[in-house]
Amino acid sequence: MRKKLGDIISIALERVHKGDKGFEFENFAQNLSRCERGKDFFATSPFKDGGIDGFITKINEDTVVTKKGKPGIIFQYGTTESYANKIRATFNDLISKGIDVRKITYYSPRSISQIIKQTNILEDELDIAIQIIDQAQLCLMAANNECQHIFQEFITTILGALDSDDDKNITLDYPALYLSALYRYDDKTEQNKTITNVADNLIIWALRSTSPEDSIFMQKEKIYESIEKEFPTAKTSIKSIFNDRLNFLNKKRTKYSRQTIQKHKQGYCLPVETREEFKQKNNESSDILILAKASLIERITEPYPDDKKLEIVELILHTLKHVFTKQGMKLTSKINGENEDSYDDINLRDAISCACKDLKDFTFREKDYTCVSSTLRKVFAKPSKTEQEYLTRASYLYIMHYVMHNNM
Repeated sequence: MRKKLGDIISIALERVHKGDKGFEFENFAQNLSRCERGKDFFATSPFKDGGIDGFITKINEDTVVTKKGKPGIIFQYGTTESYANKIRATFNDLISKGIDVRKITYYSPRSISQIIKQTNILEDELDIAIQIIDQAQLCLMAANNECQHIFQEFITTILGALDSDDDKNITLDYPALYLSALYRYDDKTEQNKTITNVADNLIIWALRSTSPEDSIFMQKEKIYESIEKEFPTAKTSIKSIFNDRLNFLNKKRTKYSRQTIQKHKQGYCLPVETREEFKQKNNESSDILILAKASLIERITEPYPDDKKLEIVELILHTLKHVFTKQGMKLTSKINGENEDSYDDINLRDAISCACKDLKDFTFREKDYTCVSSTLRKVFAKPSKTEQEYLTRASYLYIMHYVMHNNM
């Protein structure tokens, strides 16, 4: 979630103000305020707080812009579209109770247009300092890694734990593919065709947990065994070129003038540069998965509870895997056709049936199958940018299986 945290937060905040998530947002905003302000921030009770969700107990006069009255920085969190009216109502209520207010800081999950202009209007009207932190500013904070653990906890609360260990089974995440861009061939000679690119990446994938610094190595036989265990078609595709590709990668230099893989007396391993490249690509793929899941959740219009929506998304992604495996050529020839009816000959029910076998711990009914089928046809016809990127990555595994099967 490192690189895409701001994007994910945007999706979570959209869900907050479109659904009944006011309490969750207030809890998140209080934790964020405490993280930002430290021990001087005091959070009030979420019930009968008189409009005050938090306040600063200690103020440095030099750092606070004030207009009148005794020090009093008030924090308020709200999901309403009428944020200005809520700020006014809170201010008037506090004044009627004899509470001097110097500044109100208001957090909103919404995107507020002309935020500077609106802030100036409220400041002139109420004669106090106003700070409004909206969706754009929260996303910027997340992107800048401010209070990162608070944002990650919020994402888990709103969108669910989307980066679990099970993801590797549904993202088509055979990580060899992550490095494919780094090892694309420049010509298509017999010695350098597509299957050699696949072989190179599978070797790197097999060595992903090695480390010369920690004396973790793999013998040549173990490297091949781990590949064939995961990809049985390796026996008829890359086995005959495995030794040559291993030697090639041991000689091939990276941009850091180091070998792509290294050979020691104890065995083979990845140098730190290759591991870092691999980790970066792996992280990028995980980011895409999280965003794709969140996007798919937004597409589900049926009145499912949140935990059931997450199960439906799992079924969608597993179904997609089987669609690519069994009907890859048919699907890719139609992808991005905006008419949903053009996908009628894609046998989704067969793929859904296979996906249900993957998810034996879940129980699905006919209405769930209908939801999955309807959602996928919409995704195929008009995918969002995130969904399109996920579909592209998902197709890589299908292509790799096809290449290995046909020894291209």
